[in-house]
Amino acid sequence: MNLEQKQIPSLKAGTLLLGMMIAAQANVQAQENDWPCAQILVATVTAAVVWPYPLDEKLADRWLSNAKIKTLATKVAGQFSAGDNEIALIEQFLGDTSLANRPEAATGLFMATLNEFNLMRQKYIKGIQKFTKKQKGLAHHLTFLLEQRDNLLATETSLDQLTEEIAVVEQIFRNRENILIDLCEQPVRIEENLGVVARAIAEYVK
Repeated sequence: MNLEQKQIPSLKAGTLLLGMMIAAQANVQAQENDWPCAQILVATVTAAVVWPYPLDEKLADRWLSNAKIKTLATKVAGQFSAGDNEIALIEQFLGDTSLANRPEAATGLFMATLNEFNLMRQKYIKGIQKFTKKQKGLAHHLTFLLEQRDNLLATETSLDQLTEEIAVVEQIFRNRENILIDLCEQPVRIEENLGVVARAIAEYVK
């Protein structure tokens, strides 16, 4: 049996399969600047998506600099789900506002809350892109290890050690892929929470 016959055919098949998986992932990521999620990348949610009334953007700076509104907006946007407590805070704040000033205060609260939600979404988006770059690096390293293994002979003593390293790196890669699935859901959940909050605030503009 010559040297080429001593190589392990199954290892080459494994390399080909993983290479196809990595190539497919890289194609998706390249489309949106290291954006790996199935959801379309939307960097900023615009008011028109969740707010049913016209907005005077000139008032935005005024409301964003209002300490009380900013504090409330930060608290409401800081929750992973918009529940009864957050809605109660909105109702309390706007309920205590005079009827004449209530529509403007509600609009200002929405502007501030939209800003806070977008800041949070952008943090997650940057985190996902950073995570993806590391994952791509790990995938390239794994491909390199598999190519090394394919070039080793079955009789070489370093094969077992390399195979063990590959198993560890591959497990890390797969675990991170599962984490990425959950990370991709976060911007969507934030947008859903924004919708709930916007509807609650909009009730006070009528």
